[in-house]
Amino acid sequence: VGGVGWAVGLLRENPPDYDAAAELAGDVGAGSSTYTDYDLTITGAAEAWLADPKRQDQPWAAFVSLVSPHYPLTCPEKWYSMYDPAEMDLPVGYGAGLPDHEELRNIAAFFNYGDYFDEQKMREAKAAYYGLTSFMDHCTGRVIQALEASGQLENTVILYVSDHGDMMGDQGFWTKQVMYEASAGVPMIAAGPGIPAGGRLATCTSLTDIAATAREVCGLAEDAVSEGLPGESLRRIASAPYDETRSGFSEYHDGGSKTGAFMVRWGRWKYVHYAGMQPQLFDLEADPQEQTDRTMDGRNDPEVTAALAEGDRRLRAICDPEEVNARAFADQRRRIAELGGEEACRTAYVFNHTPTPDEQDQMREGSPL
Repeated sequence: VGGVGWAVGLLRENPPDYDAAAELAGDVGAGSSTYTDYDLTITGAAEAWLADPKRQDQPWAAFVSLVSPHYPLTCPEKWYSMYDPAEMDLPVGYGAGLPDHEELRNIAAFFNYGDYFDEQKMREAKAAYYGLTSFMDHCTGRVIQALEASGQLENTVILYVSDHGDMMGDQGFWTKQVMYEASAGVPMIAAGPGIPAGGRLATCTSLTDIAATAREVCGLAEDAVSEGLPGESLRRIASAPYDETRSGFSEYHDGGSKTGAFMVRWGRWKYVHYAGMQPQLFDLEADPQEQTDRTMDGRNDPEVTAALAEGDRRLRAICDPEEVNARAFADQRRRIAELGGEEACRTAYVFNHTPTPDEQDQMREGSPL
């Protein structure tokens, strides 16, 4: 936004009070929002682009970016009414309090959603999120229909991915910021030539696999640059047996966090490294809802000890977490200074979800949102 973005997220060493959670809770319900309006505009633009005769002339690629489901949890009535709040289940771990971890409590204190989501609001929020997911499915379906109408459905590789999930109150958290599956385990769906239809595979994949898939689909030979990049073609992964040795990776250095978080997944295990703090370890096979941190109860268990060592080994094969953590803070300090200091970051471009382009124009002109 305005070439600056969400500057308050830079203030990790001296975080200010952040009260946007109240607004996010207040937005829950039926209706349209700038986000759903934006998604409908993008969907229409994609339909028109695919219908253009130019698409028949040469190979093409399209990136169709929909925002839903996302805060604000304001959902058009047609889709909101598909889900009854009274039938929604309460979050995982509801009533049990926050996990016993220093960094998770830091994040929860900054994003204090729990102060504004009572049981009824939780159920309404989940119904709205599901409704927005169905709304997004509708938009995606329109794009697929336009592709089919163009006669190119059967020779087009389609990837459906996301940047993050949503905790929806599980473990006491809303939105993202944490390494639990609801947040970090994003969708990865591939369809088209070279991809087995109707298959489901548990092999870990990452967003870095998209570039490798694009290179492979386009028939590009590996070169010195691409050989050094992470990722593997999703077409090859989808056609191979389950590979429990493959690592999934994620990291977080944004608002609310006092240190960098690094997650590695493989097989049944998830290892979360917090620079300078106690790690976490979850057995996703025995505990898919991640309610038992094995570092708390299994330090004398040889299997847990081995998994912790393997997680640390896998992480350090990807990066040096302490070095990356220090580099992130140094870069953020530099950016804070460039923007005019901490006070400027507290007051410039304050928002609780990224404004759409029209809203950004209003912000630049000084108009209220």
